Amino acid sequence: NVVCDFYRDNPRYWEEWEYGGKGRQLCLAHQAVRDHKIAILVEAAKYGLDGLCLGFLRHMPVVQYAKIARDAYKRKFGKEPPRNPKHPDAHHLTSLPERGDKEYVRWWQFRAGYLTQFGRELRHALQKNGLTHVKVAIWVRPNNCLFDGIDMDAWLNEGLCDDVVTQEGPGQGKRLDLCWEQPEWKKMVRSKVPLIRGIPMWVKKARPMVKRILREGCDGICTYESDYTVLDTRFIDLYRSLRK
Repeated sequence: NVVCDFYRDNPRYWEEWEYGGKGRQLCLAHQAVRDHKIAILVEAAKYGLDGLCLGFLRHMPVVQYAKIARDAYKRKFGKEPPRNPKHPDAHHLTSLPERGDKEYVRWWQFRAGYLTQFGRELRHALQKNGLTHVKVAIWVRPNNCLFDGIDMDAWLNEGLCDDVVTQEGPGQGKRLDLCWEQPEWKKMVRSKVPLIRGIPMWVKKARPMVKRILREGCDGICTYESDYTVLDTRFIDLYRSLRK
């Protein structure tokens, strides 16, 4: 795909996957990377947008194993972060993270701090540019938030987001959508911000989900890959039916 010059010209800022290879993302542990991304978001907001949606659902985890993060972790805890180069599903696309491993959880919590800092700096930049009215939504995998780099408590308690959009990630089926069996998770989010449920871009899959989603307690619905929505008249009919 097309990439920006900043990515192409700065391999020192690239992420590193758990198995050791260079990742396809820029690492948010670098201040320069956060500044680069925030500048893009602020520029977009200045065009008159009502909000920004940070799609943490894509290319997860958002923060991985770049050397800058590993070195900082070692300075704080005296050891390298845990990693398994041969993990069969290192990005947990079809499995849930091993929450029982305290060492992993500590590492996930640590690296999530970089994404939280990004959220703080984005809020500050919007405020500095007179854009406090611009809402910030985060799109997350409900069962994988901390693994993916989202410290949900921090984002909610510090007011870093105005909406939470939640959906299972690519390759994940209903068997992994366990948050809907955990009312405390929904209650935690809805006590702070609206909870929006993402539905798939295929109308045949989305239609039977809608009534269940509303019944289970959500504040709204939106579509993953919205271009499919506007091109498929059946999707438009589905949304119109919800207004009746």
